[in-house]
This record gives sequence, structure tokens and C-alpha cells, in this order.
Amino acid sequence: MLVPVSASFWLALYPRVETLDATEIRSGTAKLNGEVLAINDTAIVERGFEWGFSSGSYEFSWTETGSWGVGTFHYVATNLPNGVYIYFRAKAKNSAGYWGYGNEKYFIIIVTYKVEGYCLDESGNPVVGAVVKLYNAQTDAYEASTTSDSTGKYSFTGLSNNNPRYVLAWREDGQIIVGGSDVLVPEEE
Repeated sequence: MLVPVSASFWLALYPRVETLDATEIRSGTAKLNGEVLAINDTAIVERGFEWGFSSGSYEFSWTETGSWGVGTFHYVATNLPNGVYIYFRAKAKNSAGYWGYGNEKYFIIIVTYKVEGYCLDESGNPVVGAVVKLYNAQTDAYEASTTSDSTGKYSFTGLSNNNPRYVLAWREDGQIIVGGSDVLVPEEE
């Protein structure tokens, strides 16, 4: 005779796992985050993540073994492509051998760049409020402008590529203090 088993019985066998948002997303890398919410009187003996480039398909995985209870865990995934959606989920296995999986989440690595520098007068003192314009070094096309702060620093952020740039800067009296002769390669933000 078969005895019916309720769905809650089967759910009690599996660890409850939640996939948390990815953090520290940078060019080629991201920190994957997960949390074991309930373990039903069994220890977690393996936990990790699965990820891939299409929903529901996980070509890559990472796990670690040990003995844990409830709580968060992390992994920094590397060699990730920029500009592509990355789908991932957290997973954990209890000492009874049952895997629990979190819901799928996704992110995309969008890399932005910055150009920073200082406006200084001929004596090396900061020039406050200098007008600074950013140009593409390959085409001489104007891209943006800003003013230097109280330390003489200027900053252009959110640039979509790392094409070489140059800046022109001048004081209120019109005297050029940065002449555009130096080619700058933007740094990743």
C-alpha cells in the first residue's frame, strides 16, 4: 500500500537557499552572494554557485566543502565577459545529501572609465574653479567640461570607453594652465 507524502515533507529534506544580488561588479569579476536560510537539523557540507550566459543554463560552478549552519556565503567569480548578461544561483547541500537552490539572478558588467588630474599654476599651487574641457585624442572632438575643485582636481567619470583623451584647462583670466599636449588613457572606475 502506498502512503501519500505531503509536499512539506519533501521540502523539509532540502536546505532553503536564497540567491542574493551580485556585488563588487567590475571588469571581468563579480562577487556572488548567497544565504542558507534553513537547514532542518542537518549541517551544510557543501555550498557554492552556478553561473552561465543564458537563463537556466549554468556552464560554470564553484563549491566549497566544510560544515556550516545558516548564514551568508560569497565567491568572487573571475574571467567574466563584459557586456553580457550573467545568470547565477546559490546552492547548498546538507549532510543528508540533498541540494537546495536559490532563485536565479542576473547582472551585466558595464565598464565605465574616468580621467582625473589637477590644475596647477606655474608655482605648483592648485587653481580653483578652472574650466576644464575633455577631448578625444584621436578625433579632437569635444566630449565634456567641468571645473576644478578646491584642491585643483578635475574629474570626468562615466566614460563609455578608454580611448585616449586630452584636456584643456584655463583660469578665469583666460590663461591656459593645462595645454592638451599630454595624451591621457582613461582608467577603469
